[in-house]
Amino acid sequence: MSPAFTVRQLVATEDQKKSRGALESIPELKATEDALAKAFANDLFTATVNGKKEVGGDTTYVGPFWTTTVLCGLLGGEVYVAETTDDEKKIVGCAVWFPPNHSMYDTEDQQEFVLGPLMGSFSEELGEWWEKKVDSYSENKYRAYMRRQFLPQYDAFTDATLGPGTKHESWHLQTLGIDPAYQRKGAATQLIDVVYRKTAAQGQALVLECEEEFNIDVYTALKFNLVLPKAKEGVIENPTRRDYQDTFVGVNGHLEFPMWVMRRGP
Repeated sequence: MSPAFTVRQLVATEDQKKSRGALESIPELKATEDALAKAFANDLFTATVNGKKEVGGDTTYVGPFWTTTVLCGLLGGEVYVAETTDDEKKIVGCAVWFPPNHSMYDTEDQQEFVLGPLMGSFSEELGEWWEKKVDSYSENKYRAYMRRQFLPQYDAFTDATLGPGTKHESWHLQTLGIDPAYQRKGAATQLIDVVYRKTAAQGQALVLECEEEFNIDVYTALKFNLVLPKAKEGVIENPTRRDYQDTFVGVNGHLEFPMWVMRRGP
């Protein structure tokens, strides 16, 4: 049976990488944004990191927000889209990967063209929640502070589970979104396998973060395993999913979301 979708990589030319406007001229970008807007329309993580008080309602921010991830992938990672095999060739899903020794926002062009404008679109309070860090380390105070700051807590949690630097040394799945009308038809599998096929022989791991519990089952079916924070290894005999997770509280505490780290490979 032939696959329901074809997968191809979107690649920006060197000229397109010279400005945000040039990047946004890539023909497939609008269709990719539309697919991601549908995929994450009622997503708790998306609402929380955008400073919303509730999930749903006005979701016009969703597509543009996830497009920033795609733009980072075009500049410093790899972007793949799944499209239907009929004459329409409709883009129905997208995966953004960062290869070993690369990560989102780690280059000057990502910071200038993507992160800077994104932070500029946020309120001062939300911007501080995203990226403000403390100058000195104190175990209890720092952990309490991270509970109110997104990126510091995110980095600390992935280091606590995978080990310091491991995510940076692996293939990291930053984003995977499928239009709900096309889910459970193999598109996610294809968007993961396209990278797995070229990394398996090199012994490189694939890692990701999951913020919806039902997606744990999806990724488990795709041969990913939950990773327990190293401080809990050998301490908890029969860990539950709650033992694997961390919880992120949004700005002003309006929303919060769980996070799990998953890994496939060595």
